[in-house]
Amino acid sequence: MSDTLRVAGIQLGSSNPTPVVITTLSGSNTISTGGAASSGGGGGGGGGCFIATAAYGSPLAREVVVLREFRDRYLMTNHPGRALVSLYYAWSPWVAGFIYRHESLKTFTRITLYPAVTLSRTIMSNPGETGLFALSIFLLFGWILISRRKG
Repeated sequence: MSDTLRVAGIQLGSSNPTPVVITTLSGSNTISTGGAASSGGGGGGGGGCFIATAAYGSPLAREVVVLREFRDRYLMTNHPGRALVSLYYAWSPWVAGFIYRHESLKTFTRITLYPAVTLSRTIMSNPGETGLFALSIFLLFGWILISRRKG
C-alpha cells in the first residue's frame, strides 16, 4: 500500500500557469519529481522545497514561496549556496516523506522553519539593512569571544 501526495508548483514570475513540479510520495519513503522545471534538481524557480511543502501542505503556501524565492535569489547565485542546496536535495525527500505521514511533525517543522522563513523574508525585503544587522551581530559575537579569552 502506498500513499501518494501529488502537488504542483507554478514557477514564480512566470506568465505560464502550467504546473511545473509533480511530487509523488511512495510507500517506500521516497519522493520523486516530474515536470519540466524539476529536471534540474529543483533549482531555479521550479520546485524542490520538499520539507516546507510537506509541512505546509502545498508548494503554493506563502512560506514555501518565500523559501523558494530566497533559494533562487541568494543561494543559487554562489558556489557555497549551490552546495548547500545540493546537500538539501540529497536528503530532504526522505525527510519530507516522513514529515508528510506525521501530523505532529508537520506542526513541529512549521515551528522550526519559522525563523528561516522570517529571516528569508526580511533579507529579501531589506537586504542592505539585514546585511548591516548581520555584520553587527557577527562583530558582537567576535568581541564577546575575544573578551572571554582575555578575562
